[in-house]
Amino acid sequence: MSYGFVLTDALLPDDIVGASLLRPVDGWREGVGSLGGRVTVAGEPARFVPVRSARLAGGDAAPAPAVFTDERGRFTIEGLVPGDYLLAAGPFTSVGRTGICWTGAPCWTPRTECCWNR
Repeated sequence: MSYGFVLTDALLPDDIVGASLLRPVDGWREGVGSLGGRVTVAGEPARFVPVRSARLAGGDAAPAPAVFTDERGRFTIEGLVPGDYLLAAGPFTSVGRTGICWTGAPCWTPRTECCWNR
């Protein structure tokens, strides 16, 4: 019986980072970093807004961990391997191979193509 989704054994970036933060293997923290900041709208904190990250590599954007801002609009994304990242805040439909797609808006992407899983 299908419930509209498929379960796989693959762990998502959020799952890997979450488990690693709870039970890190020796040396894991030394090989990763974090990004943080503050999201505002018209100068006011954007409270409890999703912030997505995508790792840029070889012209593609691979989904990476996501978080929510706090009551002051602050966020920290931990457990990121070294590299270049695309960050975006707002209501998303997907993070795909080539960028981040917002609901009702074009993709923010390092390429001109649109997201592959829109």
